[in-house]
Amino acid sequence: MKDPFSNIKLELKKQKSLIFWDCETSPMKFWGWRLGEQLITHEQIIEESKIITIQWMFEGHKVEYLTWDSNQNDSNMLEKFSNIMQNVRVAVTQNGRAFDHRVLRWRLNLLNLTPLKNVEIIDTLQLSRTSFEAPSHKLDYRSKAYKMGGKMPMHLIDWINVVNKKPGALEKMVSYACKDVKDLRNIMWKEMPYYQDIPISLATLVYPEEKNNRVFCPRCASYKQTKFDIYPTKIGNKIMYKCNNCNNEWKETRLKV
Repeated sequence: MKDPFSNIKLELKKQKSLIFWDCETSPMKFWGWRLGEQLITHEQIIEESKIITIQWMFEGHKVEYLTWDSNQNDSNMLEKFSNIMQNVRVAVTQNGRAFDHRVLRWRLNLLNLTPLKNVEIIDTLQLSRTSFEAPSHKLDYRSKAYKMGGKMPMHLIDWINVVNKKPGALEKMVSYACKDVKDLRNIMWKEMPYYQDIPISLATLVYPEEKNNRVFCPRCASYKQTKFDIYPTKIGNKIMYKCNNCNNEWKETRLKV
């Protein structure tokens, strides 16, 4: 079966404008009176979470990563990654809106580092929840369902081992995290034709603005489409298009018919 996104992938590879990324954080340390369910307040914190490792890949490129230094200081890593993100237009994450982007912004803010550029976020967890009635929307489940092997086994003790500098623990976490990014990329492209909606037209990443007067599919950027209906609105009629490449349907924004 032909990949309907092959052309757009080639263009994104050249531009390096779309990034897939993830991060792993250390456990928070705090004082507690007892085991079991209880209220923990900020007054009990000994040390808040830091970012252990950040891993990313641009479309069509290999996975790269950074880690905190030998003193478990994450500032140099965060500054480097924030600079990498300055030329990015779209970031793809799994639960990134609720976690990864917010954690990264907090650490950059706390350490007075270069602010994270505002980018469009494609959150595959949110898109899965709004598009599918799947048994689970977790990355692990979808990786297994799509024959990608699932996540590498990791438990709380593995994060503790990294903090305690156990030999090989950081390397194991990096391998675990890099596979997550590879799976994230493959899952997004696998599910892309079926998403109910995406927050940005990937076609706008591929074509310069001066070419946007032509009608192209907002999902795969193909110029091959069929007009099949008229959609009436209060301010005029809109043409309904169907892409002959990926079967996406959309309403043209121009009102001339």
